[in-house]
Amino acid sequence: MSNGQSLPHLSPDQISQLFPAYIIVDTNLKIVSHGAIYQNLFGSIIGKNFGELFNVLRPKIEDVTYDELIAHQGMLLILQEKSHQIRIRGQFLSSGNNGNLIYCGSVWMNTIEEFESSPLSISSFALHDPLIEMLQILKGQEIITEDIKSLLRRISEQKELIEARGKKYRDLLENLYDSVISFDEESNIIECNKALCTLTGYSETELLTMTGKDITHPEDWEIARESTKNFNETAILPIFNCVV
Repeated sequence: MSNGQSLPHLSPDQISQLFPAYIIVDTNLKIVSHGAIYQNLFGSIIGKNFGELFNVLRPKIEDVTYDELIAHQGMLLILQEKSHQIRIRGQFLSSGNNGNLIYCGSVWMNTIEEFESSPLSISSFALHDPLIEMLQILKGQEIITEDIKSLLRRISEQKELIEARGKKYRDLLENLYDSVISFDEESNIIECNKALCTLTGYSETELLTMTGKDITHPEDWEIARESTKNFNETAILPIFNCVV
């Protein structure tokens, strides 16, 4: 919206500082002026046909004509220059009574790798263009995401290893001829093997509701409790008298 005051005339160099990817075309789609980005990519393109150098990706325009560009004035257009496949995001506007159209836009990239593999440099962008900073932020987030994925993979691998070791331990426990029992700090039975079930006559389910005191002769209980502390809460019961 105009406030009634005319804007000062800007030279091509000044426009290029604001929009390094700008392009001005005449009614024949001949390029009459352009930003510094194109000078760096392939030298001067003044006098060349716009349609020979650029595709219009969005909205898709197969046959680029002056009338088509006029019809899309003020709309977001994504261009792709054909040589380096660099995309530019901007819009066409009428530049005056001579019928020329000016495309004001900026380079559009999705990843910092895309920028690094391009022939562009930081100086190819306007000072106010936030693209590089945004790509760096996205890269940082990508690194964090990969670190989290790597951590989750390691946790999953460690969990599988623990489960495998637990199964190996359980198989070993079940195949022992000696009776094995584990207590918690309150002397509750938290683990036992089949040999203990055979010895006591209780099922595993029943034993897991009992305490060590319930299945140990009263005279041997204090000795058994001390022994379990010395063996990381695990005792081999044949050395004690069980209550059967």
